[in-house]
This record gives sequence, C-alpha cells and structure tokens, in this order.
Amino acid sequence: MKKLTAFILVFILVVPIIPFLSPIGLGTTTIWYVSPAGNDKNAGDIQHPFQTLQKAIQASNNGDTIYLREGNYNTISSRQYGILIDRSGTPNSWYTISGYPGERAVLNGKGYILSPNYALLRIGTANTGQSYIRITNLIIENSTRDGIRAAQLGTRTSHHLRIDNVTINNCAYRGFMFWSTNPNKAWCHNITVENCIINNTQTSLSMGEGVTFFGCKDVSFHHNTLTNCPKIMLDLANNTKNCDIHHNTFITTKGSGIKLDASQSTKVSAWDENIRIYNNLFLGTYTAIKIGVEKKGGCKNISFYNNIINTKSSYPGVKLEGVKDYSSQLLENILITHNTIQVTGAGSPLQIELPPTKLRNIFITNNIFQGAGSAAWQVRSSVSNSSDSCFYFSHNMYHHATRPANTAWVNGKYRFESSAILASPEFVNSNLADFHLNVTSPALDAANPGYSVRTDYDGRSRPQHTLPDIGAYEYAFTSENEDENQNQKEKKNENETMPFKPPVITDIHITTHYQEIHKNLNISWNIIDNGYQITDTWITIISPDSTAQNYTLTTDSYLNQTYTQTGTYFFTLGVRDEHNNTDISTVYSFEITPRLTTAFVVGFIALDNQINDSLVSVHAKFLVYIQNEPFRIKIISSNEKILLQTQYVGILGPRMMIGLFNAAIL
Repeated sequence: MKKLTAFILVFILVVPIIPFLSPIGLGTTTIWYVSPAGNDKNAGDIQHPFQTLQKAIQASNNGDTIYLREGNYNTISSRQYGILIDRSGTPNSWYTISGYPGERAVLNGKGYILSPNYALLRIGTANTGQSYIRITNLIIENSTRDGIRAAQLGTRTSHHLRIDNVTINNCAYRGFMFWSTNPNKAWCHNITVENCIINNTQTSLSMGEGVTFFGCKDVSFHHNTLTNCPKIMLDLANNTKNCDIHHNTFITTKGSGIKLDASQSTKVSAWDENIRIYNNLFLGTYTAIKIGVEKKGGCKNISFYNNIINTKSSYPGVKLEGVKDYSSQLLENILITHNTIQVTGAGSPLQIELPPTKLRNIFITNNIFQGAGSAAWQVRSSVSNSSDSCFYFSHNMYHHATRPANTAWVNGKYRFESSAILASPEFVNSNLADFHLNVTSPALDAANPGYSVRTDYDGRSRPQHTLPDIGAYEYAFTSENEDENQNQKEKKNENETMPFKPPVITDIHITTHYQEIHKNLNISWNIIDNGYQITDTWITIISPDSTAQNYTLTTDSYLNQTYTQTGTYFFTLGVRDEHNNTDISTVYSFEITPRLTTAFVVGFIALDNQINDSLVSVHAKFLVYIQNEPFRIKIISSNEKILLQTQYVGILGPRMMIGLFNAAIL
C-alpha cells in the first residue's frame, strides 16, 4: 500500500542580530522602537518605546529604521485611511519598518473600516511617491481593504520598494498593491517582493487580487507562497514591464495563479512586455497562468519555462486568451518551454482561445503535456488551426493516462508536430507530485536544444547528457546510473511486448447524492484489473471550501471519514496497476445539507430559487421560521437562505411561501 506523503512548506527566516539595544544615531539616521505596551508620549527608544507605528513614522526622518516589538498592534490613528508611510530612504540608507529580530509583530486591522483605495499600510499618498523603503518581518492581517498599497495618480510615483518576510492574512481586497495610473509617463518601479506568504485575500469577493502590479516596471517577485484567493493570485496589468517571477508556490484552490492582463482600457492600448515566469510550482484546481488582454493592447516578449503545474481541474493548465470584442489585441513573441503540466480533470494542459490574427510568434517547445482526467486533449483550441503560421510547436511530449494522446483544433483532432513524442513521461511518482523523470523516460535527451534554457527546476544545469530533457526536470546522469539506464530500457522493452490493458473503474454509486449533515453517505466502486496486479487505489475529495485531500487505499479496505462542511463536494477515483497503467474517473459530486427539522414557514421569498431533486433553497425577503422541537421563532433576513423539502404540505409560489415543511436555515 502506498503511503500518502504530506508536503509541508517550511519557511526559514534568517535575520541579522542587531547590536543596537538602545536608541542610537547612525550618522544622520536613527533607530526607533514601538511596543504595544509603550506610550506615544515616550522618547521612542528601546527602554521607552512608542505605542503606535504611526507615531514612530511621524517622529522619524528619511533613512531611519523602526522596530516593532512582539505583540498585536490594533491601534490605528486614522481609522479610515490606515497607516501612512510618508518618509523615504536613499540608495545607501533605506527607510525600514521591521519586526524586531526573533519576535512576532502583528499589524491587525480588525475593527477598522478602511475607505476605498486605502490600505492598512500605505506607501505615499495619491500624489506623492516615496522611495527606498523596506518593509520586513511583519504579519499584516484583517484589513478591510488592501494589506500594503503603493498607488499614485500623478507623475510622482513610488520606486525602489522592498517587501520581504511578510505574512498577509485575511485581506478583503489585495495583499499587496502597486499601482500607477499613468505608467507611460511615470512607472512605479524597482519593486522586490520575496519570501512572503499571501493567504486568504480578496475575501470581499469584489475587486482585488492576491498581489497586483499595475503600471509597474523592473519587478522581482520570488520565493513567495500564495493561497486562498478566489479570483487571481498575481495580476500583472496595464503596461507592466521587465518582470522576473520565479520560485513561487501558487496553491490555486479558489482562483487562478497568474494573469497577464495587459490593458483595462477601451481607448488606450497597453502592453505587458519583457516578463519571465520560471521555476514556479502551481498546485490546485484552477488555471495556473492566463496570458492575454481584456481590452486594447496585448503581451510581448513573454517567457514561461521550468514551471510545474499539477491541477485537478476542469480548467486548463495554461491559457492564451482575449476578449473577442476588441480587434486590436495581440500576443507576440510568447515562449512556452520546458514546463511539466499535468491536469487530472476535465481541463486541458494547454488551451488557446485567440484566433491566429491575434497571435504572432508563439513558440511551444520541450513541454510535457499530460492529461489524466475526462478531457481527451492535451492541447485544445476552438478558434485556431494547428497549421497556422503563428505557431511553432517542437519536441513536446503528449500523453493521457487512460487513452491515446490527442489534440483538438479547428482543423481536426490528433494534430501533432512531426517531432512530437506520444508516450508516457514516466514520472517518479506523479501521485505524490514527484515529476522527476525515471531513468527509462523517453523525455531524456529528447528536447530541442535551440529552445532550451540553461538550468532546470532544481537549478541543475542543462544538458546533463547528450541533449536536454523534455519537461521541467533534467535527469542527473552519473557513471553509475548509465548501466542502470541500459538495464531498465531492456526490461522496459520486454514489458512492452505485453498487451496494454489498463484497469477500469466501474459501478460508481453514491448513496444518497443528497444527505443531511451528521448522517451517513456511502461511495462504492469496483475495479476490473484486466489480469495485472493492482498497486495503487485512491480517492481525491475536494470540499466546499476548495481544499483537496488525497486518500490512498488498498483494494480490500474502506475509507471512513467525517465531514462537517455543508455544500457540494467533488471527488475523483483512481487506480494503477503494476505496469503503471492508470484509470481516473470523471468528476463526481455529492451534497451534504443541514439537518432538517419540522418547521412552519410563512413569508415572501426572492426569485432566485434553486431546486435540487426534493430540496429547494430559497433566498429570503421576509420569512418567519417557527420550529416545533425544540420550539423557536426566527425572522430570516434578506442575506440568509433556507433549505426545504418540497414534499411537505404547503404553498411554494414564486413570491410567497406558507406551510409545514422539513426545513433548515443555511
């Protein structure tokens, strides 16, 4: 039985030991201290710290450093506008705001309702830019707007900004926002974001992304982790240029990973240019990267390489997209090379939704495109032909776990470049997200060197042997494994003489599809082994909050799990035999509903009712809910829902409800 390995991301914060334990001037700069136990009437030294960060900023001068001692900072002098940084540094003396080394300082916006276009921590005002500012070693949470924001409207923009080792939790809009509304005249530029955790942003489900660069240039965004963002985790928009996005982890359980969104204007064209996206890891259930444009303009000189995409999704891994209403859009000089993309769902590894008139010089080389779900295509386009002159496909590997490799274009299916390899990449263990290549992989020494890159995902130089390998990883040849390579190839050739008989998952039953919470729901299924020994069986369950869990089973065992969330659950079933033949089911779902109790319901309802079999979910306009056992009366507000079983006595009209139902308040 295979053991499920949990991957834990460990973040190590290395900070220097600061030798200054009292207020001290360094030439023309000073170190200031803040503590929740301090007082804003104090001197601001380590023995007599201020209480609020805003007071320390007001007392400081350009180039100074502020240390926040351990604790929770929930006092903001400007309740609507957040904390303003209106100081700057110099190239040799950056203005720094930092948590004290080895301590945990939290800026907490709980209880403060910020105004639109503001943030818990603001760098400069709308008309003044600041420069040479570093924010480090802080936790920022519970902002009702952005976490950190540098946004200017005029020609004076912020530049040389560095944010590192900062954790963002629970922001209603963005974690970080860098914005210039007039980038053709003044960019927000020279920005570094590294070693940060951006978690649970865009909780308002309105405007915002995890991190936004809008009208910025000279950006370095690396070694960050982003998760739990319902829309877009990283947005590069509106004339953003000269960016390096690398060594980040995107956990896309609620929204897309990266979006290149060149223009948001119908009047002025804007271009995202000179952007390199490499050595990133994408895990989850949504699209890893979208390259496109919403309105006028496009993307130029974009490189996407050495990335690993592992999604269980009905969405594509990589998508080239645009809006059909604007004819002036263009994607030009796009290189997609040496990526490993596996989509175990209804989505395709690569999807192209722009016609050839909006594409120019699209190079797609040396990638592994693998499907393992219900989608039959590894590359799909509903608007372009595989033979269109805008495309250059070379030395890609195409594979599906349970069916022949396939592509879908306007001019037909099964369209591959002549140098394509249609075979299994033979990963070490894709079930556990290990996409290194085995010694017998046909991807070894098979890439086009003319479109290769110098190193792989692990930083290993390419090539390690005669030619580079296809995909994100380069196999590390040694003198010892050369002989093993030959032996494995001979053994593989012997095995390939046996007929291909993948196992088959059949007779999937869910009893019942709708089940009340705290009751039992059963999933059963059968496997036809086709004569080979079954080595792995598993189930992947995605909860209503989009978290996914994999459970590895043996064929004679059962899984007993308790779930407390109400809502829709999705799951897939998988099986693999001793020859690595695999079958993965289509996506199934079941509902866990609140416990129903007998109740008398009367009142007016909204129009957006949703009926599922014998259950109906209604939005309330005004409802009185009278429950018998135990007795209670509740007036349902307009933002609540109520769940009913329709077979009980009563009238359920488009606007009125009255009667005795089995009911539960959601």
